[in-house]
Amino acid sequence: MMLGRVRRLLERFGKLSPTHGVLALVLLISIGNDLAHGQAASASSATTTATAETLQLSHKAITPEKLPFPGQKLSLTLTVAGTRDHNRRVRMIGAIDGHFTEQPATRSSPNENDQPVYEFDTVAPIAEIAYQFVVYAIDGSIASISPRYYARRNCLPRLELAPIESVKNAQPKERLINLVSQVNSLGDELASYDAALAGIEALRTRLGSK
Repeated sequence: MMLGRVRRLLERFGKLSPTHGVLALVLLISIGNDLAHGQAASASSATTTATAETLQLSHKAITPEKLPFPGQKLSLTLTVAGTRDHNRRVRMIGAIDGHFTEQPATRSSPNENDQPVYEFDTVAPIAEIAYQFVVYAIDGSIASISPRYYARRNCLPRLELAPIESVKNAQPKERLINLVSQVNSLGDELASYDAALAGIEALRTRLGSK
């Protein structure tokens, strides 16, 4: 089953956009590593009888109009049916504007049906994001892989720094409109800086724990 997924990825690899291509290549390498790990684990516990899991992954894909301003926090959730274990290893593999990103779940908790819900905090792209989720079994092998999700903005947002000068010879109403626009732009910039600082702090924590 896993080898079939690898074969299908190889067949489709040449037809993908740069963002999709990065995601497919990284996932292919990850599957190879985890497949080898799973085979080693199976060989070391050949006398143990294991019951295969049937997991159903549910995720509401982000739509282009719902993407936050570039650099701001983007929260994604994954619901896993078929298990009540919300402490297992789950990670998101993706590509943001053609650059690889990978991270474990930020937090997890059961929903009203006692199904584990995993939350992931990443950053919103400038143009596009492609991602999918990988859920692992207890022995470290891959238990399930979600479909690939993709979102691309219909139009690119302006990324210039917010202007601080006022419009000369403007009427009071025009000045007020300009001031509101500046406040909104500064708010987007500050939110992007906050998200960047949070990402740096999370990375520092992860590196410090290794």
